[in-house]
Amino acid sequence: MPAPQRALLDAGLALASDDPGVAAGHLVAALGDDPAEAVSEYVRDLERLLRLAEQRGHGERLIAWFEESGLADRLAPVHAAFVAYVRGERTLLDVNPEVRRPAQILYDRLDAPRQYRRGKARGQAPAKRGRGRPPKEGRGRAAR
Repeated sequence: MPAPQRALLDAGLALASDDPGVAAGHLVAALGDDPAEAVSEYVRDLERLLRLAEQRGHGERLIAWFEESGLADRLAPVHAAFVAYVRGERTLLDVNPEVRRPAQILYDRLDAPRQYRRGKARGQAPAKRGRGRPPKEGRGRAAR
């Protein structure tokens, strides 16, 4: 397992143990000298970590850490998406348009499990995909 991925896993374990200070140290190690490259390489692991931080009640603390460490500027889409995930999607309207689009994509991925749970709680079944080609006109069950 690559060191950045291991550091993200260690950060997740620290958050699960309610130790956000240790998690922040592991996050620094995971992001390394080139945080943008680390994010692009391990985006799914980072998404899981951000979801866990919010679920464990450490969202605001992690947002503050992003801002204090300077990573809020270097990883603006990640920061904006996480702020929206913690505080609400409308906060994306306060972000520059060039940051908003990638932040919206990341926010949608962060929020997908929550949206699924909400739909399931309301009793909505997931949409079924159509399979195969549509029947040609004049063919199919109706023409028989």
